[in-house]
Amino acid sequence: GETSDEGPDVDQSGRIVLSRKRMEFDIWKFPTSSDPVANVRQAVRFTHQTGQVQTPSLSPDDREMVYLSDNGGHGNIWIQQLAKNETRQITFEKDPNVVIGTPVWSPDGKLIAFASNEPSANGRGIRYWIVRPDGSDLHIFLSLGTWAAWSGDSKWLYYCESSPVQETGSRRLMKVSLDGGPPVAVRSDNARGPAEAPDGSALYYVVPLLNLNGSMDYELRVAQPEDGPSKILARISGERVPLWQGLHPVISKDGKRLALPLDDSLGTNIWAAPTADGKLTQLTDFGQKRTFIARRITWSSDGKWVFAAVGKGDADIVLIDGILR
Repeated sequence: GETSDEGPDVDQSGRIVLSRKRMEFDIWKFPTSSDPVANVRQAVRFTHQTGQVQTPSLSPDDREMVYLSDNGGHGNIWIQQLAKNETRQITFEKDPNVVIGTPVWSPDGKLIAFASNEPSANGRGIRYWIVRPDGSDLHIFLSLGTWAAWSGDSKWLYYCESSPVQETGSRRLMKVSLDGGPPVAVRSDNARGPAEAPDGSALYYVVPLLNLNGSMDYELRVAQPEDGPSKILARISGERVPLWQGLHPVISKDGKRLALPLDDSLGTNIWAAPTADGKLTQLTDFGQKRTFIARRITWSSDGKWVFAAVGKGDADIVLIDGILR
């Protein structure tokens, strides 16, 4: 929901003091051609939620948008027709032990992949489902994996293994064909957050680096071909990566830019890294507003807009008296 009560403390009289946090997410689109302040000023809002909405992904023709919403009391996958503002629900999960998230539309427009937890694994196992945009043919496609992304030709689903290889301690980046067959190992250098170039000429990904003090920094890398030698495009301080969601860059339809949410002094903004040189440029500037970007964002087909679930929130200290008497 919108509000959560956290960190309660109780005195001998039964009074409770706690932190009350309020968070509201909606999906917006932001232009990418102006300066960051102007891009925020010219943004267009697409949802008006009473709960949570996150991780949009556009259809290839930009006519529809798939996203996660908790309308109805449980997180499920919804689709909105952007021109008509009409929505339809395509998954109908009700089990409170199942968490759904991160829908990603295939480049050919035929399928949507999304993640869910595995209740029998106490929430630790992540699996991926595939469903058609009309809600049909829903089935588990990947029994265990994380950080899934489509290949540019929609024939493969890239993902990161959930557990590291015992001998090296690194996770492998894999891909599995929609036509069947065993998964194929792509990289063994602890790669996460894959983003293949639309023409298949390069693979972009993130490598987390553990520092001596226990913090995590990141390298944004590119490999050409995908299983060949890689080079660093950008180094990103772990202080700039939202702890609650990790880092997964999303490539534009023309393959020229990667978009990713990064923390600033007050909250999260959208940044872009050109695939040619990796030099980070800021796309949004929310100023003094405390904002959050929910994990994965999406590009319009012409690269002139980025869509993101933007959360705005505040917190107060609340004293509650009488409920423990």
